[in-house]
Amino acid sequence: MFLSSMSTISTALLAHAVFAVPAPQAAKSPTSPIDTLHDRAATTDGSKSSYATIPANCPSPPLQCYQCDSEFPPSTAYTSWECMAARNRVDMVAGTGNSMNGPEEADAVLNAIAVTADAAGIPRQLVLGMVIQESNGYVRAGFGDNGASHGLMQVQRTSSGNPASCYGTAVNMCPYTTILEMIQDGVFGHVGSTDPQAPGIAHWLSAEGRNTARAIRGYNTGSIIDSNDLANIVATDKKNGKKYFAGTQSYVSDVANRMTGARGNSSHVPTCNLITNPNNYVADTSCSAGTG
Repeated sequence: MFLSSMSTISTALLAHAVFAVPAPQAAKSPTSPIDTLHDRAATTDGSKSSYATIPANCPSPPLQCYQCDSEFPPSTAYTSWECMAARNRVDMVAGTGNSMNGPEEADAVLNAIAVTADAAGIPRQLVLGMVIQESNGYVRAGFGDNGASHGLMQVQRTSSGNPASCYGTAVNMCPYTTILEMIQDGVFGHVGSTDPQAPGIAHWLSAEGRNTARAIRGYNTGSIIDSNDLANIVATDKKNGKKYFAGTQSYVSDVANRMTGARGNSSHVPTCNLITNPNNYVADTSCSAGTG
């Protein structure tokens, strides 16, 4: 999630979609809304759908640099779920070793995204865009953040243990229950023994008033440093006063490009406004807030 080793990272379009998402929960309990949503998602079979065929006439809009909150694309600009799922499946079954999926695993990832996003009331495209950004959709993704981040959505471990992962398993040997858990960890959050130390994207959508761009930024960096310029992730170390990047600069823009169907390679969306030295970053004061 934060500073994921699988992430790459963000200008043109309009407002944000409004989504109904569950309120953030302090902790899981047998009767909590989060557990209810987990149970609902877990009832769906991972082999339900195959996305092996790419639909005809899937749009391929040009890549954009979405830096400002107000520039994040509206839901009407998202590519269809069918196009996005099938196109990314091609890349998800390519590769070797830990950097590939078997066909059944790729379909299971996409089905787990569909049922979990639907249960949370958020767009499937948002979850898939983040999965591709974080892990390329590989069920055997390695551990980012010096071993702290795990799974398809690179969720950070908490006091209750490590999030789900299939790292090191053989091809087609990652069970659907584990794949589903990896997606649930990223959507609903991997909850610690007393506090949600690794909140999911549903939490961030709720905390940010259903503002998609800011929710994505919060997921990646753990906080929102600049609510208007979402490429501004320069933080200051409280111990030594040095500036550092708290996440991946183009993360919001890259996820947005995936959601609209703009494609280079699934792991190589060109970045924008990428500054290598945090001391040299100048926030874009012309950026304005989005509407939802």
